Amino acid sequence: MTQDAPTLAPPVRPLSARAFDILIWGGVAILLIISFGPAEIFKFPQLFGSEGMQQFVAGFFSPFTPGHENFLKADWALYIRKMWETIQMALWGTFLAILVAIPLGLLGAANITPAWIQQPVRRVLDLVRSIPDLVVALIFITAVGLGPFAGVMAMMFNTGGVLAKLFAEAVESIDKGPVEGVRATGAGKLAEIVWGVIPQVAPLWVGYALYRFESNSRSATVLGLIGAGGIGQVLLIRPTASPMTRPAASCWSSSWRCRASTCSARPSVPGCSDGGANPARVVGLSHKLRKDGPILEDRPMKRLLASAIAVITLASAGTAWAARDYVWAAGSSTVFPYTTRVAETYARKTGSRTPKVESLGTGGGIKLFCGGAGDAFPDIANASRPMKKSEYEACQKNGVTDILEIKVGYDGIVVAMDKRAPDFNLKLEHLFLALSSETLRQGRLQKNPYLNWSQIGAGLPPSKILVYGPPPTSGTRDAFLELGIEAGAARFDLLNSMKKDDEKAFKGRVSPLRSDRWIDAGENDNAIVQTLTRTPGSAGVFGYFFYEENMDKVKVASIDGVKPTFETIASGQYPLSRSLYVYVKKSRLDLTPGLRGFVKEFTSDSASGRGGYLQDRGMIPLPPAMHEAVKAMVKTGTPMAVPAK
Repeated sequence: MTQDAPTLAPPVRPLSARAFDILIWGGVAILLIISFGPAEIFKFPQLFGSEGMQQFVAGFFSPFTPGHENFLKADWALYIRKMWETIQMALWGTFLAILVAIPLGLLGAANITPAWIQQPVRRVLDLVRSIPDLVVALIFITAVGLGPFAGVMAMMFNTGGVLAKLFAEAVESIDKGPVEGVRATGAGKLAEIVWGVIPQVAPLWVGYALYRFESNSRSATVLGLIGAGGIGQVLLIRPTASPMTRPAASCWSSSWRCRASTCSARPSVPGCSDGGANPARVVGLSHKLRKDGPILEDRPMKRLLASAIAVITLASAGTAWAARDYVWAAGSSTVFPYTTRVAETYARKTGSRTPKVESLGTGGGIKLFCGGAGDAFPDIANASRPMKKSEYEACQKNGVTDILEIKVGYDGIVVAMDKRAPDFNLKLEHLFLALSSETLRQGRLQKNPYLNWSQIGAGLPPSKILVYGPPPTSGTRDAFLELGIEAGAARFDLLNSMKKDDEKAFKGRVSPLRSDRWIDAGENDNAIVQTLTRTPGSAGVFGYFFYEENMDKVKVASIDGVKPTFETIASGQYPLSRSLYVYVKKSRLDLTPGLRGFVKEFTSDSASGRGGYLQDRGMIPLPPAMHEAVKAMVKTGTPMAVPAK
């Protein structure tokens, strides 16, 4: 007869241990409940039912739908090139980080390094990891200028700190047996590490490094948003965010140039005054920072402070858009400082809310302007070139019908270089030969082979061709292509004949800029100026106004023997002169509070007339008769005609 085994009761945890668990998990539950409202978890259903999310999803996938308008317009060659550049940045950032992390990881391991070395190394690594990579990237941009190198250095710095900690922890978990075996042979400390430590940790180290490479591929995209190269820089200059996020995007896309615009849209943003009557302004690189106190002059750490405040503004301004009770202007970075000055003056004179001004580039501003006639779209588009026929038709299609085209003044496009560089006496044909992706050789267009300026013109210096300039969305770039590249190409008989026979084909061959010598530097002209001072031999393309502000740092080339001055630009003698415009929705003049008064202020004698405050700001005014005609047109509200092209 078998005897049943006794039934064993499960172990009972002491009451004190169970009470501690209840206390811990209860505290976590209470914190989650308290945080429910501040974290806005109640908005979770909006992820699935909101109109904004539906529009975002539809717009996100439209570029990947063959036959869709966005698919056909997409510059896929640029996107692929920039994505590859992003991966290359991540590759080099990770590789350099590994080189830094291996020695630091070994020095930070407690089981192979004395405490008096290990502890300081670990504290330094803690400090390095605590600094966000965006802030590190801003520091390197200040040091070496715009471009992928700053992004690579930022990833090396941040990833090096992370990998060094992980490498050290892997070393601390090794089996001592192999190390002791190597030591028993009489080998030294280095041999113990090479033969006893490294073989044990190598698989973990490789896994950590691959993980960080994957993470850096994403980080490189984000770093591009502040000008550190890669696909992020394309996202920066092609804004596709919803209207609710554009106030923040304007600060980002103008590369640390956050003005009174965001403050007026969201007075609660840090650094903005109540109501927007005396808003704080964060301006990029060579501007100044004000907040009801002393002016901070242009020095590297203060430029960095301005940059950091712009990043904070970006993070806090995402919900700024609502039913509007203020004027909204968006567009050209060249017209941006003039519109901002008018906005500040108008608010001060009237006590009204300061109009919001965004720097998105002419193309980006007009695209947003033409998106619709409601509150979700700007009242004004700033432009450094005339509106194109295709843009006008897009406006009509979306219900933006009666548009006022207001010419407000003139500006010149300059080719600038550091003051220490040799003088440049350029001709228009030199610009074509240096920068077009194809150039005329042996009677036909071929891939541009020129590397140095001296190869394209007698008397030009032997420095390499490297030009920083605005992106494809910029009106400055459009005007430079038309007035400089295309005009220079047309001086060759063969290409001039092509232009007369088929202008579209002519533009398609001569207008694309070479990617190896022309660097898209975003909409921040001030950043280009700073890059010129740190990149000897390079040149930059931007507006005359920014040259006037930086005459102590850069000088400009003459074009066809003419230097850009107030007089040569106003008379049209300087070849790269252009007109500046603001486009206004007539239907919004009596709907948007303050819009009519703002337009009246912009076209007033005291603002855009001869001797007005915009002339002091750097804009070249219209001749008196033309200025009076513009004021009369605004008064009668005469809409623009269909553009010829």
